[in-house]
Amino acid sequence: MAARETWQDCGFALTDEIGRPLHPQHVSDQSYLLSYEAGLPPVRLHGLRHGAASLMLAAGVDVKIVQETLGLVSSTFTRDTLTSVYPEVARAAAESTAALISAAPDAGHTRLITLPARV
Repeated sequence: MAARETWQDCGFALTDEIGRPLHPQHVSDQSYLLSYEAGLPPVRLHGLRHGAASLMLAAGVDVKIVQETLGLVSSTFTRDTLTSVYPEVARAAAESTAALISAAPDAGHTRLITLPARV
């Protein structure tokens, strides 16, 4: 509001006082400085982005939603590149699989299927 007619709407979230996009290194430098002043270890901003994607997926957010939220190229890229498997997620997957197997009808009465012999 203070910039009035000098404001340049560039569409970026992080801008200078008249709306121009900030240089990425400036944003990183400021992030490191704030971390240092707060007594926190330095974390790359890209690392925070990776962490956000991983946490969203660990919380059960659909990969397509994560992809769109972060503005990524594809859900395949999101799944293959920006995700980590947390122990809780791996355990939940194993428990879900075990529940599916134990819920199979007539689990104790397996029927064998005979395949024709090859000629």
